[in-house]
Amino acid sequence: MSISNLEKNKCCGCMACVNICPSCAISISKDKDGFIYPAVDSEKCVECHLCEKICGFNPENQSKSIPIKAFSLVHKDRTTLRSSTSGGAFTALSDIVLKNGGIIFGACMNDQFDVKHVEAGDSTLRDSMRGSIYVQSNIGNTFSKVKDYLEQGRHVLFVGTPCQVGGLMNFLQKPYMNLIGVEFLCHGVPNNDFFKAHIKFLEEKYSENAKWYTFRNKKYAWWTHGIEEITFNGGKQKSSKAVQAYNSFFHSNLSLRPSCLNCTYRSYERTADITIADFWGIEAVTGKKNTAGVSLLLANSAKGYDFIHSINQNEVDLEEIPFEKVRFRIATKPAKAKRDPEAFWKLFHEKGYVELVNVYTDTSIIGRVRFWIKKTVSKYSN
Repeated sequence: MSISNLEKNKCCGCMACVNICPSCAISISKDKDGFIYPAVDSEKCVECHLCEKICGFNPENQSKSIPIKAFSLVHKDRTTLRSSTSGGAFTALSDIVLKNGGIIFGACMNDQFDVKHVEAGDSTLRDSMRGSIYVQSNIGNTFSKVKDYLEQGRHVLFVGTPCQVGGLMNFLQKPYMNLIGVEFLCHGVPNNDFFKAHIKFLEEKYSENAKWYTFRNKKYAWWTHGIEEITFNGGKQKSSKAVQAYNSFFHSNLSLRPSCLNCTYRSYERTADITIADFWGIEAVTGKKNTAGVSLLLANSAKGYDFIHSINQNEVDLEEIPFEKVRFRIATKPAKAKRDPEAFWKLFHEKGYVELVNVYTDTSIIGRVRFWIKKTVSKYSN
């Protein structure tokens, strides 16, 4: 395997190779679709092959284990629960680290709709990491920063996709007791350029500049899997059928990174210390229903198990569940595109985002009415 000529479906863009290169010979470039890939400067390369040895997408480099236990979690603070995508597990876990003077690393979207991994040493910036972001985050030099804090003896909680957590673990090349790696169950990731094309499409459609975007707004009920909503500078909010186009492309697997259709992390065996997700199907497991959101946590290591048990029980409702009862939540096969991704991207480049919406989503009056009914029913049954 050579980092310089990897097939696109064998690179997840975790940037571990960029962070570890001792001669700074690896940079990141974008392909025509907007996905990032490593580019090697042969004149700087010293042929150490570290990039190949730590490539987290290579199954031979992955260290995994079957989860020990599963948990359901609902945060008791209503503000935290409302601003979280599911039950508030990320806040509960990160609070432990912050109270010990540690650092949180997670994805955050800025005012320009760039999605990047950032660090937080307080709850204000940490809170901006809440909520699902269906865009691949730019890791940058995050892995190197994580290592610096760990070497200083600081506690670190890193949250990312399974391949990002796997990339970090391989980059570090040794275990650290003061690190907690948290992955979320991942469907796949579109790229930032494509997301910005969606934002531009909506700005032109509604003749206003966008201020913010919510990928899963729970005011329309958590159990519906959430509804996308855009907020414009003038304060107007839209959650129309057109706004949902991005989510439609995402769930049809057409806009995903090629490696997501070849994901080596979809397995009952996990890489991170802790896995978090929405607890879909909780009614069948516990007999309890919660329309405000419930988190599923998997303890994949003894360290992860102990860390979950250190959550302040006065702040959450936490229930331990045998992993065997939640195995159905773990996807073991890579995502599969419902239509031809090459034709999808070809149309995007030739005709633009508007044509993607026209061809790949139901823009008919009947389709729009059905969505309005779903949204209305969801909102008033929450």
